Amino acid sequence: MLSKILKYEMKATIKPMAIINAMVIFSTIIGFFYVANLDVEEILRTENSTSFAIMLMLGIMYIVGLAISSFVSYLVILIRYGKTMYGSNGYLSWTLPVKRGTLINGKLINGVIWSIVNIVICVGSFCWLLAFYLSKAGVNLHDVIHGIPSEITGHFILPMLMLLLIGVIASVFIGYFCITVGQLMKEHKVLGTIIAFVGVYIVQQVANTIVIVGGGFFSYMNQPTVHATATGFDMEYLGIYDTMVYGQIAVILVIALVSLVACHLIPRKKINLD
Repeated sequence: MLSKILKYEMKATIKPMAIINAMVIFSTIIGFFYVANLDVEEILRTENSTSFAIMLMLGIMYIVGLAISSFVSYLVILIRYGKTMYGSNGYLSWTLPVKRGTLINGKLINGVIWSIVNIVICVGSFCWLLAFYLSKAGVNLHDVIHGIPSEITGHFILPMLMLLLIGVIASVFIGYFCITVGQLMKEHKVLGTIIAFVGVYIVQQVANTIVIVGGGFFSYMNQPTVHATATGFDMEYLGIYDTMVYGQIAVILVIALVSLVACHLIPRKKINLD
């Protein structure tokens, strides 16, 4: 039954998601042709302020566009969940011959799948266009990639990618949790959802601060000397940084787990449909 719920959810959300991601790909293609017609290396070498300013402005607009598309796709997922679970279509969902947990899990999996698809397309499009821009600027990407120290890859790039992926998945759980909390209010459900978002954000920031302080970051920064290795990296700093990153990942996972459990438990006690 879970597969049927998931299939139905995917079918219901594929149109708006396809439009959003198509716009991302289309804007990336436009950016590709724009960069292809520029002599980027010449602009940077001659310090042409006008051409560089235009290029920079368009680049910022592209990045902002990617951020907006990600936010809109996230809103589509949340609105779909709120409407079909506690909104105008809530009665239909709760009367389906399916277990409550199966219904919720199907919607959660749908949200996670689309969130991963959206972030992969956005990040992939940005990296592809950035790589093309750097090659036009005369940068040998092959040498740059192979010249990245293993410390950078192992302690910075891979953990940040892990943090990004886990954060994207957890955002779906948190969003559904906030909507579920919001439906507890007889009126002003949207306000209740927003308040829940703010509460989760505050809790997460406080937890992250505890991780940073407990990990010894501020104590390290107050040290008068830095002990670097032969490769130029301070192993103590790398250890502290790892503690902060993986500590933040742990915080996100705990909040996501609590959100998941709450999404299942709260409807057992009360369902307030429009």
